[in-house]
Amino acid sequence: MELNNQKGTTMKKRFAVLMGAVVFAAAGGFAGPLHPAYADTVKMETVSVSNEGTIREVAMSSQTAGPITYADLLVRKQLSQIVTLASAYADSEIDYSSYLESVYSGKSLAEAAGVSPGDLYDQLMASYRQTVEAEVTAGYLTGTEGDQAVEALSSAVSAAVSGSWDQDSRLSVTDAGQDLVQLHVNRIVPNAAIYIEGSSAGLLQAVQAGQSLAEATGLSADSLSAQLESQLSADLDQAVRSGKLRAEDAEARKAEGAKAIREAVSTPAYDRTSTVWMERFGERLLARQLDSAERLAAVLSSKDYSDVLGALEQGSTLAEATGLSDSELSEQLGASIRQAIDVAWLDGSLSWQAADQWKAKADEALNRLIRGETPDGTLQADAAIALGSTRNIVKNSASYAGLSYGELKEALAAGQTLVQATGLTEAELLGALQAGADPYIAGAVQSGRLDRSVEEATREEAYTHIRAAVHTAGYAGKVDASLYGSELASRVLEQTAEAVGADEAGLLEALSRGYPLSAAAQSDKDSLIYNLLRSANQEINGLAADGRITTEGSARLKAGYSSSLLELLA
Repeated sequence: MELNNQKGTTMKKRFAVLMGAVVFAAAGGFAGPLHPAYADTVKMETVSVSNEGTIREVAMSSQTAGPITYADLLVRKQLSQIVTLASAYADSEIDYSSYLESVYSGKSLAEAAGVSPGDLYDQLMASYRQTVEAEVTAGYLTGTEGDQAVEALSSAVSAAVSGSWDQDSRLSVTDAGQDLVQLHVNRIVPNAAIYIEGSSAGLLQAVQAGQSLAEATGLSADSLSAQLESQLSADLDQAVRSGKLRAEDAEARKAEGAKAIREAVSTPAYDRTSTVWMERFGERLLARQLDSAERLAAVLSSKDYSDVLGALEQGSTLAEATGLSDSELSEQLGASIRQAIDVAWLDGSLSWQAADQWKAKADEALNRLIRGETPDGTLQADAAIALGSTRNIVKNSASYAGLSYGELKEALAAGQTLVQATGLTEAELLGALQAGADPYIAGAVQSGRLDRSVEEATREEAYTHIRAAVHTAGYAGKVDASLYGSELASRVLEQTAEAVGADEAGLLEALSRGYPLSAAAQSDKDSLIYNLLRSANQEINGLAADGRITTEGSARLKAGYSSSLLELLA
């Protein structure tokens, strides 16, 4: 594609404008300030924050070594607001702009505020203690974590009231530069389409046929790479200006990004790397397509859907229920599913190799559905999902029986079974608890967390847990920490949707297309990590308070969840 200078200039301007709308500012979210959670922090000595006895150092830098805990982030967030908070206690004759000018020129907070370091320390710590106490009361921190957070804040505030402000302290707890590089590489095909004012689907088809992305756009590899690199460079520079990234780190990321972009642009048949989100999107897509296959088969056979379902319940195959042959059903239903997968590929939700793999999986699953067969071999239930569906057996039993949670726990602690303590019949209690587990498991399938082929096996394992629970004297609902940790990490998407009030399906679609979770959720990344760790901390602390996991298990769960979360957000 030949471009004259005038068109090239116009195209370049349009590209910059459109990219500004398309790029979600991975480091800071696309709908608000780049880093609202940590706006300003003063220079301080390294302080210690503990996760239930395991002391670790928290340096206020762009990346914190080891798992980040909620206690770490609470301390960091509180200290990030110290410049503003300290201004509230400044001498009444000092105006805010003069105060800030003094802070930014290198004066201590006490000097800038015109008050004694001791008085300012006392006032700041009174505010911070109140905040920490509220977190402990609400269950977001344990008492031990709260004490250690106060200790960390005390050390930091003591240094802050006499120290100078350090701009490096404003940096993100995660690598903003890495996020931006990944975003630009993940979105390289649609970004190239924006630049040439062409079709992303057309480029994908050309690349799948064996062309390089540069060949598909009609541009030289150098020309296309330069344009794509310029936008990445601009976003990295913006991250530096907004305090999310050091200038030297930005330069290193520019070099890394340039190499990745040039490789992607020049590689024949280039394809995106599959991700956990792409896999989950494929699971969700296939589950929904198979769920609608029986209804579509009824339409194709001109039979009433209820009649088809009735025949299936009586043991007929789908072919027998509809009067269509296996081959007819396979061809027509398969075409519909393959078309849905192709649409997902062309809109960027699946790589073309992933799309081919899902078509093969769909053919196998559809043929089993048509013949009424189960997968070969022994089906392995998802133990973590089964556990998740039965985690609240005692609470659900209390609710169904009209008892308080505390009343039922006391009866169980006295040695009664759930059947005895609730006064319900075994059949009634089993039915209620199983009915509570069913939607959780079905939802896991629909969201892509659970492979549809093991849904029944997982449901049966959940029922086994329930049957054992109702007959166990003094049932306490002890939690397998390893399985619970896996199940908790698998709920990150659902937790994010709840935290930001977003649509779960929309989030998954954006993630599968290469956007970071924070960008898909339109949230600052640090704020999202803070909110997710806070929610998980409360849930884990609740289990520990009930005696369902040990203190040591609680600490391991928090560290494991933090590591999993940062990996998913990368």
